[in-house]
Amino acid sequence: MNKRIIKTAVMMLAVILCLSLAACSFFGLDNQSDIIGIDGADGKSAYQIWLDNGFSGSEVDFLNWLQGSDGANGNDGQNGQNGQNGQNAEALDIEQIYNAYLSIYPNLTFEEFLDKFTVVNYAETNLTDAEYAVFKGIQSAISVYSTFTRRTTRPGQSSEYSAGGAGVVYKIQGNDAYIITNYHMIYDRDSTTTNGIAKTIEVYSFGHENTENSITAEFLGGSMTKDIAVIKVSVSDFASAVKAVSIADSNGLSLGEKVIAIGNPTAAGISATSGIVSVDSEEIQMEALDSASKSIVLRVIRTDAPINQGNSGGGLFNGRGELIGIVNAKTIQSGVENMGYAIPVNVAVGIADCVIENDSKKCVLGIEVKAASASTQYDIAQSRVEIVETVTVENITSGSLADGKLQKNDKLISASLNDGESLMLTRLFYLSDFLYKARPNDILKLEVERSGAIITIEITLTNSFNPI
Repeated sequence: MNKRIIKTAVMMLAVILCLSLAACSFFGLDNQSDIIGIDGADGKSAYQIWLDNGFSGSEVDFLNWLQGSDGANGNDGQNGQNGQNGQNAEALDIEQIYNAYLSIYPNLTFEEFLDKFTVVNYAETNLTDAEYAVFKGIQSAISVYSTFTRRTTRPGQSSEYSAGGAGVVYKIQGNDAYIITNYHMIYDRDSTTTNGIAKTIEVYSFGHENTENSITAEFLGGSMTKDIAVIKVSVSDFASAVKAVSIADSNGLSLGEKVIAIGNPTAAGISATSGIVSVDSEEIQMEALDSASKSIVLRVIRTDAPINQGNSGGGLFNGRGELIGIVNAKTIQSGVENMGYAIPVNVAVGIADCVIENDSKKCVLGIEVKAASASTQYDIAQSRVEIVETVTVENITSGSLADGKLQKNDKLISASLNDGESLMLTRLFYLSDFLYKARPNDILKLEVERSGAIITIEITLTNSFNPI
């Protein structure tokens, strides 16, 4: 990287608050109880996951099936049932269990299997959850440097500067690696380029920031109003250690949950800070990127993890090293400390997929919703606090997809696409985030309560996609 002045980016908000743009070892598999008790990411055992996918029978039946059912002698289980009368069944290794899972998840890679169905034994690795989160998250962390030529107040003159921030490797397809970062990292309204995008965008993987071998990235698209951008590089240019990030569900965040922020503060290279989820979802108002006279509202996660200039575009990770948000801002105000913000990963990934798969467009139903009521639930078993809102239709745009389908005061219960898994609409923002997954001609099903009756509304999604 050429030595030049680098301005580290952290989004600044000056409306009400002053905010700144920011910015494996397994459990043993040598006995039956270990096999039955492998925990998935959602806390279910392997046996329970099998039940969810159509298996019927007891845990013993399940274990027998995994081990070949028939015991050592193979006579329909008559002599070798459970290995009790014949030779004990051999212990299964991790690859045998993976091969068994392929019968249900035929496209599951071995790495995805490890992420989905195993947990780290920190006692054996000597790692804390924070250390493991950094170890895993840093493999997808990227330093991002954007160079701009900017117009000055003097006619015919311009100046050049670079902005330093971060990004996260979201997806690797073929020879392409897609990186998510902040829009404000690669855009300047005073840039001399026609679209305001940086003249050049260079990226470095962890540990390579001080080398001269920068990787040139291509801007693909994004959402200026959501502050998410997608850039692309060639996989062959990356170090072999770089991996696509593991994605969590930001709808499942808990207040007080441990988080790790990984970014490029002061453009000095990738580093990590830790904290907790202070607020799982809130809205902040900030200056629009393309106009000093306009403002936008962003839905964000608040964290007390230290966020510094240069953290922009970097990942916010949970204790399992899964991405839960893209860091983009912090509050700068006298008397205020440790108020940093990240765009929820469901929004960031939804936008990224729209850029990569759907010409940077998102489905718009044409409705406004409100929270008619809200309650707080305390799940003692899961040690979490959950806000549950009653979501109702407030307004419907004439001529929109929802016009003639939904009515004011309809209570929205659940949504699904193409008969897929239903999402319970228990928060105000769930439906809007869900629609990032919609594609032209998909069929959206909404379960609605109207006048005390539960009905299902079907809407075919045509001519309903606007720029993100």
